[in-house]
Amino acid sequence: MQSKRIMLIVDNAEDDKKYLENIFCEDFLILDSYTDLEAIATIEKGSVSIVMLNALRPNLNGFKILDYLKTSIYCDLPVVSISEEEATQLQLLDYGVEDFIVHSTNVSIIKARVKNALKRHNLEKEKKLNEDLKFFRTLVDESSNAIFIADSKTYEILHMNNTLLKLLNKEGQDYHNKKCYEFVSGCSCPCLDCKRQDLTFDTYTSKTRFDPINNKYYCIKGKLTMWNGKEAHVEYIQDITSSVKTNEEIFKLKQKAETALKNYQTVVNTVPGAIVLYEIDEGKVKTKYYSDGLCALTGFSRQERDSYNQKDASVLIYEEDVAYVKQAYSAAVINKSDLNITYRIKTKSGLPRYINLRATFQYSAANKPEFHAVFT
Repeated sequence: MQSKRIMLIVDNAEDDKKYLENIFCEDFLILDSYTDLEAIATIEKGSVSIVMLNALRPNLNGFKILDYLKTSIYCDLPVVSISEEEATQLQLLDYGVEDFIVHSTNVSIIKARVKNALKRHNLEKEKKLNEDLKFFRTLVDESSNAIFIADSKTYEILHMNNTLLKLLNKEGQDYHNKKCYEFVSGCSCPCLDCKRQDLTFDTYTSKTRFDPINNKYYCIKGKLTMWNGKEAHVEYIQDITSSVKTNEEIFKLKQKAETALKNYQTVVNTVPGAIVLYEIDEGKVKTKYYSDGLCALTGFSRQERDSYNQKDASVLIYEEDVAYVKQAYSAAVINKSDLNITYRIKTKSGLPRYINLRATFQYSAANKPEFHAVFT
């Protein structure tokens, strides 16, 4: 059984209110308000279909209600005014009420006026809905993403936008009353890789597919939805070829860089002596890179050297030469000059070893002093 629409009668004259209730009680569920504030509070509940308003009563300002409606989300709510005076009727019509009635009018005419007011309102509402639908359909059809909707139980195509039809080379073809697997793939049964059974109403599933015919990659996102009362699955298909190819190029460049670094390290590690990159940070000498030659000079493994480097690389300088080396580094930083010094370093055997260090000075990307050094 269809539920009744709701009529709000705004009038604080009890006899007049009862008069209208008796006329409309069979066709409407009647609510009443005695003040403008009560009326606005009732309207804001969002269930009222039409307002019967007596605009001028003691302690009731109907124009305040009309002012509220003009600037609220209920601005299209139809209002029929109850007024006996022609001047007030004209004023109310200018304010935007749908129509007016007087108590002396025949009941059938009163009912007809209310019916016509609702009819005009519904026609305007339907017109606006159709305009909105047309606008959103245009947005969907002109979307850069291909959009596909099909009945999740029967596979019947419910909608395809122009982007998808172009992608399938089926522009202008009628897809209505056709199965998706017939129209899209030319198959007589559902596609083997169809993921319809994995879709849910809550979240999108995503997959990437390569089309060898177009030589393109696509990201396909899908979920379940309701379409005109039917359970359907919707898919959004986005061309991601450019981003995939960009990632492939980045991967290839990364592979080349890794190969070049590996070759460089091989060359560096075969150079006699050792190559080291030092950074001076807060008075400490930190080793950022060193070749295998340094391990050969000192006898320490990389693991052993790294444990020292975490503290300060200067701990591996022979104790008696530490002050001399630090002074040389400090002077080079102040003068922004290169280094060429000979001193002793510690070895795993416990015996000191003389080395010559030649280093070029520069600032790092973090604006810290660096020395690119060669030990022999």
